Amino acid sequence: MYKLPKIVVVFLLLFFVSCGREEQQQTVPFAPVNFRIDLNGLDHALRNPLTYKTFTQRRLETDQMGWGGLLIVSCPVNENRLFAFDLACPCEGRRDVTVVPNNNGEAICPSCNSLFITSFGLGTVRSGTARAPLQRYSVHQQSAGVFLVRNN
Repeated sequence: MYKLPKIVVVFLLLFFVSCGREEQQQTVPFAPVNFRIDLNGLDHALRNPLTYKTFTQRRLETDQMGWGGLLIVSCPVNENRLFAFDLACPCEGRRDVTVVPNNNGEAICPSCNSLFITSFGLGTVRSGTARAPLQRYSVHQQSAGVFLVRNN
């Protein structure tokens, strides 16, 4: 009977374990997110590449904006794609310590000086003391220019 070398078994095991659906990591305390973005109306500025808007106040009674508020960033190459992050810094763990976005596709925490890359939709840490990325939220297109941000 033929036996597989141990390295092949380990490789195959790692391959099958890594092929699952990527889950969004919870980097700040859970808070519901249900927010509508309308590129045809109030949020038309997000049609431009690498623009951003922050939301900390409800526009509608049904709006829910996560732990520290929402940061919405337009994709640098596709005007019909948006990225959504929680404004709260994952390093600080407080909803009142929020990152400040800039026009370079980044956001910085004024408290811990961690710099996060938002332009590619991942919120990864570029520098600073943070070890976890910004909390990401799902963005689903409902119709032409209308998106729903959710955390499910």
